[in-house]
Amino acid sequence: MCGRFYLIVQNMPKTKEKPVFAAQIQEALKNRQNVELRGKSVAVKKLLDELITVSNGKSFIPAAHEEDYTIQILSNIVFPDKITPENVMRQTLQVFGWPIVLQSGFTRFYFGKLLKELLHDRVLPVFLFEHSEVLRRNRAFVILKLLSEYMMERTPVGIPSIICITERGRPITTLSSSSLIIELENQLTKSDIVGLIEESFPGLSKRFEGSVIKELEKLPSLPVIQTAIKDLVRYMNKLGLDTIGEELMNQWRLDRKQRRKYAPAEA
Repeated sequence: MCGRFYLIVQNMPKTKEKPVFAAQIQEALKNRQNVELRGKSVAVKKLLDELITVSNGKSFIPAAHEEDYTIQILSNIVFPDKITPENVMRQTLQVFGWPIVLQSGFTRFYFGKLLKELLHDRVLPVFLFEHSEVLRRNRAFVILKLLSEYMMERTPVGIPSIICITERGRPITTLSSSSLIIELENQLTKSDIVGLIEESFPGLSKRFEGSVIKELEKLPSLPVIQTAIKDLVRYMNKLGLDTIGEELMNQWRLDRKQRRKYAPAEA
């Protein structure tokens, strides 16, 4: 297993083109090395959108060339408090359409059979946890480490993980001693914000002054930015204005502050 390795990314591509660091991520995953994405949720989400392709209901990182592995993303694996390796194996089997087996011995047998078939087809399954707070117990990380190091006939066939660690919540432990760690330091760009405005309100992005767009870039997450955009447009319409400037932005901040202040009393 590889040791800890850091990759700091400050300027991600502004388009849907393949990120320049995708090769490092793919190589780590093919070596059954776990990957940790650390940074603000907006930056992590942007990286995932650029890296992962969705087609026919499946999420995957396309193979770099014809003979390479296709990396299939498994994002619906849950970790209840009393999770066991067999429980995760059953969930994985279900993703690939295998019947549910309750007996532990059979579960391990079919899980190994599945991994052999995927290896033959050059498909590498990878767990994705966009919200690391779902991994509430140390045991979850013990199981993930175990599954990433899974061997059959001295061949590594395990399932590595991509774990996103953002401001929304940090796990009590990590897999960092054996992970590729990517520190994301950049935020959304002006063009990203304009794109978000156009998604909700086509044609209205030009009504946002440049100073307001700069302030939107600093907000911590996509949901917060999207809420701010909707509130600002609502204020503009309510006041009968044609543009959204700093004064309107300040009014939105004041209103949000007051809502937070009185929310506990109203609850």
